[in-house]
Amino acid sequence: MPDLEKLQNEICAQLGVRDDDFRARSFVAQMLDNFVIFLKKHHDYGPGNISKKGEYGVLNRIEDKVERLSCLFHKIGAPNFESEFDSWRDIAVYGIIGQLTHQGKWGAIQCDVKKILRKALNSDAKIGQITKLLESKDRLPPDVLLAIRKVMEQTEG
Repeated sequence: MPDLEKLQNEICAQLGVRDDDFRARSFVAQMLDNFVIFLKKHHDYGPGNISKKGEYGVLNRIEDKVERLSCLFHKIGAPNFESEFDSWRDIAVYGIIGQLTHQGKWGAIQCDVKKILRKALNSDAKIGQITKLLESKDRLPPDVLLAIRKVMEQTEG
């Protein structure tokens, strides 16, 4: 297990956060704690459950957590399984997963590739036009673009 306090201090030092800035330092500490929880859950569940539904799936997960929080706020006594803190943490992590999904860095890449190829193949486009179309998609990483370009070159010959 990494020394999270040491990481927090290094991050704060790199970003110029003062030692007396309690809120900023606490934010970094919580972010690191959330990341460790993310790694454990990601190991257990993998990315597939979110990748299948994209941003809409992430939004549904967040809505479930917000509804759970609402119930917990009105409940008398401690919850049996998931605390309010756990729900807040899950919302924070899902927020980052939503950002990654929106940027095409989490599961959405396959959908984008299929849409682009379908559009390109249905329009009698040449490889150069397909490549131009693919490169206009900022959500696709360069390695994905290169792989698609290779496939398109093989199908032309």
